Amino acid sequence: MPCKRHFKKLAGPPSGVNSHAWSFDDIGFAESRNLWKGGTREARTMFDEFLTRIAEYRENRNFPTTQGVSRLSVHLRFGTVSIRELIREAMQIDGVGAKTWIDELIWREFTT
Repeated sequence: MPCKRHFKKLAGPPSGVNSHAWSFDDIGFAESRNLWKGGTREARTMFDEFLTRIAEYRENRNFPTTQGVSRLSVHLRFGTVSIRELIREAMQIDGVGAKTWIDELIWREFTT
């Protein structure tokens, strides 16, 4: 590798620290049982639930303590739901919340 010779110039871990032995606990992560369910059926269930809240999307999307977002990113990322299908259905809903969410989906696709 041509860049391997540059690795030696990088700062290493403090003396006495074996960086290869770090665990998730060592760096501040805690084990979680909060696992996402996968699959098209689960994505559809999540979208249907989000549609009951889409009217408030614009007001609530920036507040993590509320359920303001769709939480569909993982399904969009792995293709268990179609962005075209989501936009098609959201376009049938009148209101600023739906329009804002559609705009966000378009930006998400544009930037990824």
